[in-house]
Amino acid sequence: MQNYVLQNNIQDNVRFLGFIDRIDQLALMKHSQAIIQPSLFEGWSTVVEDVKAMNQSLILSDIRVHREQIIRNVVFFEPENTVQLAKILENYKPKSEISDYKTNNIKFGETFRDILIQIKSFD
Repeated sequence: MQNYVLQNNIQDNVRFLGFIDRIDQLALMKHSQAIIQPSLFEGWSTVVEDVKAMNQSLILSDIRVHREQIIRNVVFFEPENTVQLAKILENYKPKSEISDYKTNNIKFGETFRDILIQIKSFD
């Protein structure tokens, strides 16, 4: 990857961070215009969940698990279509208003609580 950067003379536009601490990773994500997750396949992505918790925007490969995880604050691209991803990045403008997942979290907590109450009443 570093050779590619040098060969294409784009070193002024790219920074290799190596391993970064979780706190620093979250700070970078929080202050980004969007987070890109270009997976070809993946299990349930904690990156997507972190970004949802921050009410941040995502640019995701269009794979089934990503579609299951998120429906708002996202732009999808065909996983192996680098031209499409490049166009998305070139024309990307962050949304002025981001959908808040907080209500989903509250609803999940309330539903979970209600299930536990129902289970306890069977005792």
